[in-house]
Amino acid sequence: MRGSLRNWALGLAVLFFTLQPLTVAATSPERDDKPKISPRQAEELFKSVEEILQFVSEDTRLPIKHPVKRKLVNRDTVEKDLTDRLKNDEDSQRMEHAEVVLKKFGFLPRDFHLRQFFISMMREQVAGYYNVKDQTVYLLDWIEPAAQRAILAHELTHALQDQNFRLEKWDKGPAEDDDKKKKKWSADDLDTTKEATDDEQLVARVATLEGQGMAELLDYVLAPAGKNVNNAPMQVAALKAGMTEDKDSPVFNSAPRFLKESLVFPYREGLSFFQEVLFKKGREGAFAGTMTNPPTTTREIMQPETYLAGEKISALQVPKLQPILGNGYRAYDAGAMGEFDVSVFLSQFRDPGKRDDHLFREWRGGAYFAALRCDLTPCGDMNKPDAKEPSNAPATSSLALFYLSRWSTQEFATKFAEQYQASLLKRYKFAQGLATRPNELPTRWNTDEGLVSIEARGNQVLVLESFDEAAMKKISDAIWQQAGVPSK
Repeated sequence: MRGSLRNWALGLAVLFFTLQPLTVAATSPERDDKPKISPRQAEELFKSVEEILQFVSEDTRLPIKHPVKRKLVNRDTVEKDLTDRLKNDEDSQRMEHAEVVLKKFGFLPRDFHLRQFFISMMREQVAGYYNVKDQTVYLLDWIEPAAQRAILAHELTHALQDQNFRLEKWDKGPAEDDDKKKKKWSADDLDTTKEATDDEQLVARVATLEGQGMAELLDYVLAPAGKNVNNAPMQVAALKAGMTEDKDSPVFNSAPRFLKESLVFPYREGLSFFQEVLFKKGREGAFAGTMTNPPTTTREIMQPETYLAGEKISALQVPKLQPILGNGYRAYDAGAMGEFDVSVFLSQFRDPGKRDDHLFREWRGGAYFAALRCDLTPCGDMNKPDAKEPSNAPATSSLALFYLSRWSTQEFATKFAEQYQASLLKRYKFAQGLATRPNELPTRWNTDEGLVSIEARGNQVLVLESFDEAAMKKISDAIWQQAGVPSK
């Protein structure tokens, strides 16, 4: 799911203030717009780029192919660069669609404004970035020179990743390597299996990049003491522990849990992944090795042993749902509900009195598909190739949600179904179970946004929310027959 959120930022490798190590954060200035670097200091800082680039190259074993361009910018320029992607019609549409789906799952409050949050958070948080479009490292004129050097170590890692692996294509993976095969994203042409696979792959690759960047930042900061990320566990642990809270970051601190965790995940879990691979495979394996053979799921990032063992999870096969649903629905969004997403979902909606059972570790695949209900909201004319969808974002009550997940065993699938059922009372204003027999646990609920069905069969769980009865039956038949389990 998070891939659709990261898509707007592709091409900008960003470091946030809350992710800096304690030794850097301690020297960071108040976050105002006043320049903190004199022309002479800027000149000295630019000269230090070559020295830091050499350090990063020797530390990562990634060769320098050519000099790296650098530019000093003010906060207004940064905001413009970081929001230009949101002016793109496709990226703006994808973010709007992701926002409604996140609200439907309960990850965001119904009145939350995702686009404005990102713009405000970037203005507050950005500490430095590398732009793959112009292959330039951007330094910020409101940050003290002492803090800039460590930030440079992080961003120059991205520059070397780019020089050696062409990040603009690497981020997208082999499936989109041929520009001729690339098509503009359209909700009307969604392949849920492909969207979910690409979604998870993108998040895993971003975590690979940022984990390496964080490791290099720490190595540079710790080098004067003769230490590095491999032999300074206390410093690394302190950095990770402080990533989700920053007293000087009101916008970040006010974010819903899912957004906080999503923003931190590539850096914190990416760093943990890097450390584990570094321990087992050394520096060349941890840097060039993971770039050549990158992880493909958030499971591999969160459980590096699965990556090191070469474990691969087959894609969860979902038939194209728009033809099954017909003209009463219009495809809206699709993507992954990966191990990371599930971990946040279970943590957010778990009964506070119950101990965390780490059920998310038993995840073996997850995909969602969302569709507009045309009887509840305008859908436009789907029969016209150039038909545009309504300009206003739909209410969650008019969005139908399909979610299929796969688990390591039938037992864990049943446990997840039970925990998902428990989330309904927290996600909807009301949810009443519809038991068909005495003492039988319900598999259907009435909610203020329509019917909800939750069925566990074998090691899979099928969730359908806000579809009408006929659509629920058609989807259920298609899914369970495909899985070899006849529908009831």
